Amino acid sequence: MRTTKTSDIVSICSLICLLCNELVKPLHGKKGKRRSNDTKNREFLSAVASKLKTEINTICDILQKWTDLNAVQDIKNKFDTLNLNSSQNVFQNILNSYNIANKEIQIVLKTKIKLLNGLTG
Repeated sequence: MRTTKTSDIVSICSLICLLCNELVKPLHGKKGKRRSNDTKNREFLSAVASKLKTEINTICDILQKWTDLNAVQDIKNKFDTLNLNSSQNVFQNILNSYNIANKEIQIVLKTKIKLLNGLTG
C-alpha cells in the first residue's frame, strides 16, 4: 500500500514538472527581461526534474531488492494454520500477485524517468 502511494506521489510530481515545463517555455516574439526569468525558471525546473529522477531511481532499486521474507513467511504460516487443502495455491497466488504488482510499479516509475528525461535534455 505504501509503495502505491509513493508511486502516485512520484507520478503527480512528474506531471507537475511537465506542466511547469510548458509554462516556462519561451513565448515567440517576447524579448527582454522575461528571457532572463525564463532561463532561471528552466534551470530550476531542470534541477527539480533531475532530483526527482534520482529519487525515482532509488525507489526502483529498492523495489528490485525488496523481499520481506518475514512477511512472506508470516502469511504462509497463517495459511498453514487454516488447514486448507488449497492453502499452498492461495499463498502462491498472493505471492505471484505481489510480484506482478511490484514489477508494474517499477514500469510506471521507469516511464516517469523517461518523461523527466525529456525535460532535462
